[in-house]
Amino acid sequence: MGPPRFDDWETSRVFVKFLKKFYDATLKFSASLSVTSNQYFHEVFSIQSELIVLSTNTDPFLGTMATSMKRNYDKYWGSIESINKLLLISIVLDPRYKLDYVTFCLGHLYGNDKGEEMTKGLKELLCRLYECYNGQNSNSIGTQSSNDLQLLSGMDVDRDKHDDDFRFTMLQKFKKMRETKDCIDTKNEVDNLLEPSEDPYNKNFDILI
Repeated sequence: MGPPRFDDWETSRVFVKFLKKFYDATLKFSASLSVTSNQYFHEVFSIQSELIVLSTNTDPFLGTMATSMKRNYDKYWGSIESINKLLLISIVLDPRYKLDYVTFCLGHLYGNDKGEEMTKGLKELLCRLYECYNGQNSNSIGTQSSNDLQLLSGMDVDRDKHDDDFRFTMLQKFKKMRETKDCIDTKNEVDNLLEPSEDPYNKNFDILI
């Protein structure tokens, strides 16, 4: 067989970088001292995006491996209908992302029709959860205002500072979409809750506070 060739080392570098996504996702999902539910969306869909790209790679080894892994991914995670909606709700409730970001990413990965359909179901579920909570809580829930475009325009856009290319790319596209979207008047507490109010790249943000 002989010693590794230059091409072998190049393949190994790509292979290690690819597997690092799974390693990082495993560490985040299995963490016991931090919140993990709000990590699901970013990690799983980042893996899906990476598999789609690598399955068309010209390298026969990498392309074949990614295609095989994509089949297994589709078997367990590929169907949008089988996704646990509560795991998506955790992103909707994250003030850095909210419903618009989830809609944008779902449309990017599954098509606009599927994305809109899923978004409608998420909003209906959130409204039911809110009505249930509101019926059990007599305290009024305050509202807060935000300037979405100002927060988004203040986002750090230095690619070298972000390890997650998928999240970075989606946020940049999402930012452009938000800048061209007409403002929508909120009608109730749920609608107001769905409007982004935090900088997605605020390193000091604590989901528990």
